[in-house]
Amino acid sequence: SLMQPHYRYKTSLEGHDSSIMAMAFSPDGNYLAAGSENGTLIVYAKMVRGWVPLSRFVDLSPLTSIAWHPLNKRILYCGFESGDVHTLLLPPTKESDSRTWTDTTDGPIACIAHSFLDDILAVGSGEDVYLIRYQMANSNASWKTKLPLPHPPKRELPNNRGSTLTSRATSAHFFTINTHLVVTYVDHGVVCWNTKDLSIVWEIKPSGGKLCVFNAAVDHALICSSGGSALSLDERLIVLSKFADGFECYTLSNQQRNYTVDVSTSESVPTSVLFDANGSIMFGGPSGAAYVTDGTPPVITQTLRYEGKFPL
Repeated sequence: SLMQPHYRYKTSLEGHDSSIMAMAFSPDGNYLAAGSENGTLIVYAKMVRGWVPLSRFVDLSPLTSIAWHPLNKRILYCGFESGDVHTLLLPPTKESDSRTWTDTTDGPIACIAHSFLDDILAVGSGEDVYLIRYQMANSNASWKTKLPLPHPPKRELPNNRGSTLTSRATSAHFFTINTHLVVTYVDHGVVCWNTKDLSIVWEIKPSGGKLCVFNAAVDHALICSSGGSALSLDERLIVLSKFADGFECYTLSNQQRNYTVDVSTSESVPTSVLFDANGSIMFGGPSGAAYVTDGTPPVITQTLRYEGKFPL
C-alpha cells in the first residue's frame, strides 16, 4: 500500500526580492542557504521561534550554485553566473574573514561538491569540471592547483553525420567512502571519475529523451538529456531528472536502470531532484510544483504547490 502524504506547509522565509536560483541545507539541517538572481545570499538559522535570517551577502552576479562543506557547518561555497566561486565562513565576524575567493572560471558555475576525505572542491562550469585543492602556503590558506577533468567520451548526434554533443555538467557528488566523483552531464549521462588518476570508473547512459534547451538549434535529434541528479543516502542509487520526461533511477553497483517515471510536460527545462530522509524521491516541475513519490516503482503520492509559476 502507498504511504500517506507526509509533507505539509509550515512557514515561508522572507528576505529575497528576486527569483531563488539555488538552495541547500547544512549537513546538520540547522541552516538553509538560499541564493537569488540578483546575487543575494541569505543564510537562515533554525531557532526555537522558527527560521530566522542569520547572514546576508550580496554579489553583483546571479548566484547559481550552493554547497556546504560536508563536515563543517560553518563553511559554505557559492558559485555565480560570472564564474566566481566564494568560500563563506559563518557566522561572519568581519568582511575580511568571511569571504575568500576560491577561483574563477570562464562561465556560470553549474555545480559544486566538496570531498568527504580530502580538501578538494569540484566545480562544474560549462564544458569543464575543475578539481581545486586547498593548500597552506606561508601560513596563508588558499585554494590552489586547479585541475580540469577530461571531457566525457564524445557522443554523436543521431541523424547528424559528423556532429557531436558538447558536454555540460549539471550535478556533482562525491562519495563518502572514497574520492570518486559522480558527474551528471546534460547530453552524456553520468560519469564516475577517480579523482586520483582522472580515470573513468563507470558510466551511465540514460535512455533517449526530448531535445533539451541547451541544444535547441539542432533539429530532430533524440538525445539522452539529463538535468539534475541525486544520490540516495546509502549511496546505492542515483536518480536523474530527464527534463520534461520525469526521472530515471539506477543502481550504482551495476549501473542498471531500475525504473522510469514519466511526467510529461510541454516545457523542457532542468529541474531539481532528490531523495528525502525516508528514501522517497522528490522532484520539481516546470509549472512550479514539487512532487513526492513512494513505492517501487514509485508513483506520485503528493503534489506540493505554491503561488509562483516558475520551475522548481
